[in-house]
Amino acid sequence: MAAGSYSRQMLVTALSSRGFEVERPLKATMQSAIFCVRELGAVPVPGSPQYVAKVVPLTGLDAQGRAAALQEVSVLRGIAKHPNLIEYRDSFLEEMAGVLLIVMSFAENGDLRGVVANAQAVSRALPEPAVLWWLRQMLAGLEHLHSQGVVHRDLKTSNIFLCNGRTHIRIGDFGISRVLESTAFATSCVGTPAYMSPELMRNEQYDYHVDMWALGCICFELCALKLPFSAKSLLDLVYQVVESDPDWTLWDPSFSDELRGVTVRMLSKDVAGRPTATEVLAEPLFASGRGSQPPDDQVWESVPEGRDEAETLSQITEGSGSGTWASTPRMPWETGSLRASDASITQASLAAASPDGGDLGKDFAAAREQLLLDRSGDLGASPSAAPKGSPEKPRAPEVREDLM
Repeated sequence: MAAGSYSRQMLVTALSSRGFEVERPLKATMQSAIFCVRELGAVPVPGSPQYVAKVVPLTGLDAQGRAAALQEVSVLRGIAKHPNLIEYRDSFLEEMAGVLLIVMSFAENGDLRGVVANAQAVSRALPEPAVLWWLRQMLAGLEHLHSQGVVHRDLKTSNIFLCNGRTHIRIGDFGISRVLESTAFATSCVGTPAYMSPELMRNEQYDYHVDMWALGCICFELCALKLPFSAKSLLDLVYQVVESDPDWTLWDPSFSDELRGVTVRMLSKDVAGRPTATEVLAEPLFASGRGSQPPDDQVWESVPEGRDEAETLSQITEGSGSGTWASTPRMPWETGSLRASDASITQASLAAASPDGGDLGKDFAAAREQLLLDRSGDLGASPSAAPKGSPEKPRAPEVREDLM
């Protein structure tokens, strides 16, 4: 069922019955549609609350697709409110239309991926005070998530939304988050390859530290305007993440050693060397130093805009796998349907990858299996993928394709 095949009036009526009025449509795709809505009776003046109504058609979805839609609702509903998280407002099934409606807070100023893309376009570094303030808010949001027993698993610049003139951060897209209930470790491998931690690449058990690795990738991207690992193939990317250091020559020298030090530790290959969000927030840089206070207005004037409103909101709608956003940085080997730098891998895509070789989930699973075979010594290291001088590889665990 296409997103536009149901009656808009039916949706307007359904939203109205829950206390919302549709202000304007923002985006429609084959998968879903999004509307800007307000609470009924609210006066549309600057500063009044706006929300996004995400409309997810359920007709025709298989069990995995329906479960994925309900998973996002379940995670959003269960998280206590926090100023640095996209806020869940309401959700309900509209049986007549065959859709699920999710009402969430609206971040009107784009996302960090858009900011990076626009900074790249003018070859201008982002101001460090803004990066520090954003990083502090991302840390606060993650600290709250982790304290709720939730690991995000798909942090990336296109999931970090901006509002209040780009000064305020909200983490969004919880479609593949996982609640760690009975164990401190999870095993299902999902996420976006360019932001995946070494333990995810190796298909090992993981915990909240995968989010800290992804945050390190985001911090590197904000300071270098490039991702920390750039590869010629997906297999090469897997090897780089597992065995190589980021290319620190890309790091803009105008940024402080303090910020670089935090980023280095978040990108530690060893999980034990990776700090928690709470630990970083307690450091002087963020507890009482330059990262503890918002920058002056003059700083924000030099920060590029994020994406336009409709494209930003499509991230909320499509963030779990379409991977078609033009401003996302491409690897040399990426195509429109193969985007390790932005397309998310889910357990469904790993289990049901297309046989034609064009599916990111299939290619990632093959690359990860090759890594494990090479590390176990069955085939020997690939000379084109493994860095020269790499230490002898210890035996890796068996490949697991644990379905959620």
